[in-house]
Amino acid sequence: MKLRTIVGVLLVLIICSCIQKKSQDKLNTENYSNQRNESKSGLRIENSPTRGTGFSDLSGKKYGMVYITTTITNDSTIPILLQIAFSKEYDYPPSYGDEQFKIIILPNEWTQAGVEITDDMMNELLQTKNKHFLNETLKPNKRLVATIGLIRPIRPNLCSATPYGLLEISEKENFTSCSWTTIDYNNQNQSYIDLSIGLKVGFCTTCETYKSCKIISCGEISFLKN
Repeated sequence: MKLRTIVGVLLVLIICSCIQKKSQDKLNTENYSNQRNESKSGLRIENSPTRGTGFSDLSGKKYGMVYITTTITNDSTIPILLQIAFSKEYDYPPSYGDEQFKIIILPNEWTQAGVEITDDMMNELLQTKNKHFLNETLKPNKRLVATIGLIRPIRPNLCSATPYGLLEISEKENFTSCSWTTIDYNNQNQSYIDLSIGLKVGFCTTCETYKSCKIISCGEISFLKN
């Protein structure tokens, strides 16, 4: 059995097999299965359970990837422009080391049942310039399915990192235990905050629990004229 397959199986077992396990050791508990968020913007965001796999880059260095598929529906009566973008790398919290992780948008056909994500597929995607961007217009009652993957090196004692799903920044009061990146939301007007999108990432994760988390600002929505 290939190492990539073994790593993928281990990631799936760690992430998905114990969703019902109770929170222990004062860790934060995240019920990420089938999350549904309805907001003032008219978007409905549903985050599926996470999945995992492993791969090697062209130099032979090994990585683990955890990914989540999110369905975004326009429940409003006007078209909405959804823009999501990720920078190339993000830092772990300082207490967990100096490694970095990457966030990319995966082709949705890769996440269908029976599709095996190979090393060649991953290496080709990582060299694609538009892997970090999503720019889609959602008409009323239409939906978009996006799959977001978090890639980190595999090495002993490296704290894990897991994407739990997209959310609107207007939900900030529901995630007071998480740190926030990129934008100083305290200095933004409320209308801008209501139109911003973030990705929640948990660190040192075990099943549905994590020791710390951050919200990475990654996009915004705009209302279009009919």
